[in-house]
Amino acid sequence: MEYCVFGTDGFGYDPSDPRRRLGESLVVIKGGGEIAPGDEEGSAPSAGILPRPGQEDFAAWVLANVEQAMAVGDLQIYLQPKIDLQKTMVSSAEALMRWHREDGSTLLPMDFLPILEEHGWMEALDFCGLKQALVFLKDVLDKGEFPIPISVNFSGQYMEKGEFAQRILALRKEYGIPAWLLEVELSQESLLMQKEKIREPVEKLREAGIRVVMDDFGKGYASPYLLTEFPSDIIKIDQELVSKIEEAKLRNPVMSHIITMLRELGFVVIAEGVEDAACARAFRELGCHLGQGYYFAQPMPVRDFAAFCDGFDGRAWEWGL
Repeated sequence: MEYCVFGTDGFGYDPSDPRRRLGESLVVIKGGGEIAPGDEEGSAPSAGILPRPGQEDFAAWVLANVEQAMAVGDLQIYLQPKIDLQKTMVSSAEALMRWHREDGSTLLPMDFLPILEEHGWMEALDFCGLKQALVFLKDVLDKGEFPIPISVNFSGQYMEKGEFAQRILALRKEYGIPAWLLEVELSQESLLMQKEKIREPVEKLREAGIRVVMDDFGKGYASPYLLTEFPSDIIKIDQELVSKIEEAKLRNPVMSHIITMLRELGFVVIAEGVEDAACARAFRELGCHLGQGYYFAQPMPVRDFAAFCDGFDGRAWEWGL
């Protein structure tokens, strides 16, 4: 079963809506336009305190509620921009899941993804996120605005299924989204563990014009092998390496050689986990194409993304680039 339910305008949570729950979670408008109980302005959440990550009953709560969360829109994509370090502009964005709960709390991917992956829920969740990204892109195109590519994460858990690529291509066609606006992001570990099973579907995506992103590059020892053995277009350097850029042993000459090698092989290179101006400046000087991290922006609701892009150029000077 597939899920992708939004609010009345197609995007669920509204950060400007005064009828907000306490905390980070925002009111969700049900598909029929009905406001959920307890959402009246100034009211407290109707639910009691729910299990928290790390508590004994948390995993059971996640598994008992994930189907409903996808159905009513409590699981929503947030967008984190990727910045062109050379041109100082928004280049693309990554879709990342957030789970808004009835008690006002918000779960991050690290809280629930391991549980869902262990119990076989990743396919439904990934395609829910894909549909939300496609709806966002369609809305941008319908408004006549200039879109930017969105990358969607997929688990390697189910990619050996023959219909993986076909489902993505069919959904892209259904929503009328040009192939260049969609990127499929896969972890280095997934590519290594499933390389023989998912090579064919990934090649089909690339042949159709959808770019493939290799995430976590540099984690472990298999990266150089994957560069020659697995088809991809964009390489995202692992955030642990990025965070150590100011250490001389990584900056000179190791990181410089890594980026130079990737560029010469024709990859677009992304530094993930850019947390400060010094890190952003260092990767720009080393020739890295894109940067992503909290220094530029945290993941944000889709409603906030257009305004962020519109105001980005005027704020570039604040980052000392």
